[in-house]
Amino acid sequence: SDNNQNAVVLRGRELEALPNDPQALAAALQAMAGPTDPEAGGQAQVKVDGFSNGQIPPKEAIREVRINNNPFSAENEFPGWNGIEIFTQPGADKWHGSFAFDFNDESLNSRNPFTSTRAPYQQRAYSGSLSGPVVRKRASFSIYFGRYLSDANSVVNATVLDPVTLKPVTVNESFVTPDVNHYGNARFDLKVNKMHTLVGRFNYSESRQDLQGIGGFTLPSRAFRGKRTNFIIQLTETALINEKTVNETRFQFIRNRNAQTSVSDGFALNVQDSFNGGGSQFGSSTDARDRYELQNFTSWTTGNHFLKVGARLRHAKIDSISEQNFGGAYTFAGG
Repeated sequence: SDNNQNAVVLRGRELEALPNDPQALAAALQAMAGPTDPEAGGQAQVKVDGFSNGQIPPKEAIREVRINNNPFSAENEFPGWNGIEIFTQPGADKWHGSFAFDFNDESLNSRNPFTSTRAPYQQRAYSGSLSGPVVRKRASFSIYFGRYLSDANSVVNATVLDPVTLKPVTVNESFVTPDVNHYGNARFDLKVNKMHTLVGRFNYSESRQDLQGIGGFTLPSRAFRGKRTNFIIQLTETALINEKTVNETRFQFIRNRNAQTSVSDGFALNVQDSFNGGGSQFGSSTDARDRYELQNFTSWTTGNHFLKVGARLRHAKIDSISEQNFGGAYTFAGG
């Protein structure tokens, strides 16, 4: 079951080849997972250290990634469909640290053929890590942090009416669309005694986007801003009952916040093959989700057999407000 034909396991150099940017890393792993069950929301289910609904941690914190491993396990959300399992790095008995800085701007890029000038563009990334012992051979920790800033751009190539002469005017302009992401990830490992170990993990990430949704026929008045925050606490207690029996208890708390705000609250005005103006019709939409999860699994070996029995209890609280199309839309299709 652990060696099915289409399973993919990433370690070491294979992990190093993946993108450093958290959003690009998530997109790459989802692409490798392939098509999924439509009931799963169109994306592969992500598990981090055995917890579902996980946020993909920074690449530096990942020890191993398994894609579509043992797909028919009863622990899976949607048996038979691809899933992504991520295992994070434990603390170390020796001190380790790292720092990295990446930079890129438009001087290394060619001009977009749909605009007359080379658009401004810049990417900056800072990341670092630190791990080491708290109590030698008994307690250790690891911390990872990063900040990714991308000043990408969108090209608007539309035809509008001059408000004075009412004659068609071509708009060909590039706009900077800032995207800022930062994260923090920490893990603490404690060996309570010979029979019990405790692992605690904390993850926080925040992303902000501005001037989203524009480009092509869509004018800057249709832009919206986005902000997403994600907060996770995980605790895992492992008990070695005897040499053949192991019990695991896991607790997880997730808090997600997602907000989108329109630059303009006006109605939408769409003229096909010319321009899309007015407001974006997102209004002030928010989505707040709190999730609690408690798991308990017991596994034991007897002769040539391995058995695993467990249960999972979940609670989800969702508070969602969507003001889409509250201002209305007018569409002119021509004729």
